[in-house]
Amino acid sequence: MMGGTRWSLGRNPIARLGLLAAVLALSIGAARAVYIGPREREAGALEARAAGLSAKLEDLQRGIGDLAAWSSAHPGAIAGAPRSRLAPPARVLVSEFLTALEPVAARHGIVTESIEPIGHAAEEVVPDATGAPVRLVRQSLRFRVRGTYRDIAEYVSDVDAMGALVVTRSVALGFNGGSYPALGAEVRFDLYGTP
Repeated sequence: MMGGTRWSLGRNPIARLGLLAAVLALSIGAARAVYIGPREREAGALEARAAGLSAKLEDLQRGIGDLAAWSSAHPGAIAGAPRSRLAPPARVLVSEFLTALEPVAARHGIVTESIEPIGHAAEEVVPDATGAPVRLVRQSLRFRVRGTYRDIAEYVSDVDAMGALVVTRSVALGFNGGSYPALGAEVRFDLYGTP
């Protein structure tokens, strides 16, 4: 107490203003920590995801353009008429296929990273061109290859066009932004031979 006056928060405008400023600063800090901070982190994560999706979309658009160019250069190649194929003996099925595949891969610049058999060879009864049942041995192989989209498409098309009885069951492309335009692919071929 100075000279009979009391210093109280209720009557001192400077002290009230200081208290209001402190409460305001504390409220702003709490609102930023509780509401704004998490929203900014979420927005950053969404922007990063959008950039990743944008890169994938650009790659798909390039792939569609490559596919359209390839289709115009090879009219009717995909929807070709059925061809008669020969089934080699099962004992030489894989070795003959790999020997025939080597120049196809070299022609298209395909790098084979690995080849794995899927299961064991299995006998199947399938109809031939006339509908009569025929016994065949099926061996499935999984190839991991690397090449451009166009090269992989032409490689698979040429394998399907081989004289041997080979069926492409699946092609799974993998995108790696650092190695573009080269893509990784996992291709499953089913080889058929006579028992």
